[in-house]
Amino acid sequence: MDCSKAKVPYRVSGRNELNKRHICGVDKFGIPDYITKAGGMLPGNNAHPNLFGDFSWQTFPTNEKRFQQLEQRLEVQKQRREQLLRFRPRSKRNFDNPKSKQAIKRARDRFCRFQTNCKQDQDVLFNVNEMKLLKNRENQKVAIEYANKRIDLMERELLPFKNKDDGIRPKFEIHVTMRKGNSTTILERVQYTGDLHKTVISLREFMFSKRRHPVVVRDLCIPQSCSIPMPRELKMKIKNLSLEHNVPTEFVRPIIDTSLPLEELYIDVNHQAVQDMDHEFIGTAKILKLNGEPDDMISLILNLVNQAVYMVDNGFLTDENFVLLIRNWMETGRPVGTSFTFETRLYEEKAISLFDFVCDQIDEAMVEDEVLFIPMRNEAVLNISWNEEDDDDIIIRMIVESLD
Repeated sequence: MDCSKAKVPYRVSGRNELNKRHICGVDKFGIPDYITKAGGMLPGNNAHPNLFGDFSWQTFPTNEKRFQQLEQRLEVQKQRREQLLRFRPRSKRNFDNPKSKQAIKRARDRFCRFQTNCKQDQDVLFNVNEMKLLKNRENQKVAIEYANKRIDLMERELLPFKNKDDGIRPKFEIHVTMRKGNSTTILERVQYTGDLHKTVISLREFMFSKRRHPVVVRDLCIPQSCSIPMPRELKMKIKNLSLEHNVPTEFVRPIIDTSLPLEELYIDVNHQAVQDMDHEFIGTAKILKLNGEPDDMISLILNLVNQAVYMVDNGFLTDENFVLLIRNWMETGRPVGTSFTFETRLYEEKAISLFDFVCDQIDEAMVEDEVLFIPMRNEAVLNISWNEEDDDDIIIRMIVESLD
């Protein structure tokens, strides 16, 4: 959005940096679509996050009152910035110290503690004890940078509503970009007509229509929960596919050319997604990566047929579920080479306890050097091990190996 002559144009669609909402389109003043769909009412009332992503514990029945509260919070943030600018840390150590990398890291670590301590109440100024958490100039500089950025983002959130009051209609463009490494290039500028979805459909038809052969894609990532349906006549040979933010598998299955199997499939699973999972499609991926915390994740795991699976465990890998999974593998006779890897939030004592529970419940289980060995069908053995990563996460790995 080209907001004014005084400020640089900025992006208005996508994931909002302050309140984390996803925005597909805006109206002629720049007001996000989720607010328009809500009848123009601003979010944030009675313990719900407001436009800035802060929680409000008060009830404001009118938009006028909610907007006034936002303006008051913005004013408090500006006063907080003045506090930071006037503050004189006890240490005068410069940010440009020769040990800059370590100094910057320490500064950011301390600022994180400062931020965590102060962000609970956005309506009041910093107190003396909070300011003392900024030990030196490095900490102070990071805090000021954060304050400047937050104030800029907050002003951007309020600008569309001021545009509406003043009758200002900013200029909007859709940028088609190419990113390579850390570099982003604008390939095309398209006039925004008020419907981002229609523009995307037109652009996609321009790029992919009338092709005789499937489009070859190395990495395809679909991050939006309001994804636009793909035309069934479009076919793609995809190597690595990533479905994020509850994008269903049925969305992409019709366009995939199955002559090239998926090397890797990543799925972000939500609470309702388990019953809608297309197991036949998921099973075609050589490597499957899952993240999420649905209520019935164990039922999904038991039905997976992929050779290699990597999962982030968000609490579903209990003692009972782990034994249930192992018995399932023993009964179904998983083929040699099948491996499941779980990135867990367990600590060492809990991992040891988990393995002890397996030994108590499964008579065939044997343990040697903290590795479980469980006999399988067809002259195979299930090898279960765990190790601690650098970030203290416990990684549990299950793999079926041949006895030969």
